[in-house]
Amino acid sequence: APAENIEPVETQKEMTAQQEVERVIYLGPNVVRLDLQKYKVFLGGLPEHVKQLIAEKPVLQTLFVKTKDMAKTETAIQTKGTIESIAYEEIRKRGET
Repeated sequence: APAENIEPVETQKEMTAQQEVERVIYLGPNVVRLDLQKYKVFLGGLPEHVKQLIAEKPVLQTLFVKTKDMAKTETAIQTKGTIESIAYEEIRKRGET
């Protein structure tokens, strides 16, 4: 006879929904006044002040990436002349003012 106290197994749909929570990591420099720390992970979207910053300077979007793109983006940040390195310098300057 089957056991009575078996926990219900999550359906595939429920498991997929959990995996779809967007994980975005910030790869720019620390900017205390903007509450940005390098490697800070945002779950389920970006906070309003970050969205506002990106609206003002869309290039900064390149510093907020899906965690799976982290290594590729870090390489780009270190490569002079890439959009990512330009964005990094832009936000670094903002942090100094």
